[in-house]
Amino acid sequence: MSDVTVNIKDFTTLPGGRFRGSGDGSAEEFYADILQPKLDDPTIDKIIINMDGTWGYSISFISQLGLYLRDHLGSFEAMKRKIVLVSSDKPTVVDVFWQLIKEES
Repeated sequence: MSDVTVNIKDFTTLPGGRFRGSGDGSAEEFYADILQPKLDDPTIDKIIINMDGTWGYSISFISQLGLYLRDHLGSFEAMKRKIVLVSSDKPTVVDVFWQLIKEES
């Protein structure tokens, strides 16, 4: 088993809305194209999502990404075991992410 790091800035520096139809850099696109293949890989134990290097995050992006991850993994608790969020640029975005998903669970 191994851990893998995903840098959101490699996907986009302008994380956008919820869905592909909202434009480039959507949560749906990030989840489907970047995270889902890693979530389905049985050799990956944890996915570390580095949130540094962007211009910021919309609540829509954060919320929808969390919903996709929770639905894929089955529960908030399973998300906490599989997903590690890090940010030295914007440490509050990590807290906001987990708080939003916990409230929606």
